[in-house]
Amino acid sequence: MTMGCTDGLNQKNRFKTVDGILALGLNPLSFAVKAAHEFGGKFSFCLENHWIIKSESSYLVFGAEDQVPNMQFTDLLTEESKMTSLYPIKVTGISVNGTMLDIPSYVWDMTDRGAGGMIVDSGTTVTHLVEQAFEKVIAAFEPSLSMYNKTKGNLDYCFNAPPDGEFDETRVPRVALHFEGGAKLEPAVNGYIFDDSKGVKCLGFTRLAWPQMNIMGNLLMQNHLWEFDLANKKVGFARSKCMLD
Repeated sequence: MTMGCTDGLNQKNRFKTVDGILALGLNPLSFAVKAAHEFGGKFSFCLENHWIIKSESSYLVFGAEDQVPNMQFTDLLTEESKMTSLYPIKVTGISVNGTMLDIPSYVWDMTDRGAGGMIVDSGTTVTHLVEQAFEKVIAAFEPSLSMYNKTKGNLDYCFNAPPDGEFDETRVPRVALHFEGGAKLEPAVNGYIFDDSKGVKCLGFTRLAWPQMNIMGNLLMQNHLWEFDLANKKVGFARSKCMLD
């Protein structure tokens, strides 16, 4: 494993504010694959709440981590994707307040050209949904957010709202992502509704034109322990306070 500096970089504008890059993809040369091979075929991380300043911090572990209760697993679809550095998983649907949205099933089927399906990407902040899924999610949220005026922001759906201390989260619909095998991710509200600027909140999903790939971003992954079992081609997750023993 070689680590060091480089003076050459593709997509320079994309990485101009980055201090360093640690490759955690499935490419055979990535740090994750090399380290997992040395330490039992697994790595895991836990992402602390980005919006709260606490003494605890997020962490990354290579090797087997003590499994937390209620860990749910779904398969990594590495055989179905030609994009071998990514972590594709099979979504079966999105529900809002327990009601499954009427999203076309082909949206969750990954093609060999990289359209459809979903990848888990800790390097992406907000969750990206193709327009067929995005429109259904927005339509499910709008009735509950109708008391707030829509406004411009840095994401696709933003509204005028009081700050967190005065914002009533009980009015916010609960979203869940459902995966093949029965696993269900129920993120915290602040994983998909958060402050954009003073007096403005945004829904943490952004629209992608079809045909593109859906991307689960790291804000939706907060407050969960994520385990990537490369040997058995599975990814697991469970609620966690992200505290190392």
